Amino acid sequence: MTTPNDSTPKKKRLTPTYIVFHILFSEDTWRVAIGIALAVVSAPMLRSFDHTGIGRYVMFITVVVLGWAISKTPSLWIIRQIRLWFPNRY
Repeated sequence: MTTPNDSTPKKKRLTPTYIVFHILFSEDTWRVAIGIALAVVSAPMLRSFDHTGIGRYVMFITVVVLGWAISKTPSLWIIRQIRLWFPNRY
């Protein structure tokens, strides 16, 4: 039940700025980025294990998933730091 003094709720608009900040504040964005960076750095070491093209892709995806799985704490730290820079956005 609403009263005349209640303010109307704000509608969230889908703007480019909203999308950018949603991506920046998403934990999964940073976890995937850390996983990809880990896979790119470790790719030269993994290449020697399998010389087929498909095997390289499978190892790359595996390292990305493992990087995503172990990067929860670093991604939360990154999000906290970004929230300090943009306190009114989230």
